[in-house]
Amino acid sequence: MSADPADIARFTNDGVVVSVVDAAIEAAHPEASDEFSDPIEMFFVNQADGLTMLTEKFGLRSLINPAHEGIEVEESLRLGQVIPIAPTVPCFRIVDEKRGLDVVVRTRAYAFETEQDRFSIEVIQ
Repeated sequence: MSADPADIARFTNDGVVVSVVDAAIEAAHPEASDEFSDPIEMFFVNQADGLTMLTEKFGLRSLINPAHEGIEVEESLRLGQVIPIAPTVPCFRIVDEKRGLDVVVRTRAYAFETEQDRFSIEVIQ
């Protein structure tokens, strides 16, 4: 038996597209790729919840000149052991008084160089 239009309407919702744009970023980096031009499918019951998630993601990824550092240490950072890697990305506070840098950054990459017994971490704001 097929569903009639009343049943279909009762169990479906039309999609809504939400977006965030920042003209300052477009002006500062005209060569940058626009990853937000293609929709990211998300399923929220409330449109405000989707907009909250999008605003948070945009805030993280839309800094005009984010801190992007590579750091080498001679001891293990113990990512995945002492510092959990799930359910969130590990974050660190970077302080460099000479450059006036005091920010919280997210881990982007982590490596161990066996030849020199050094650990490297790449972080971005």
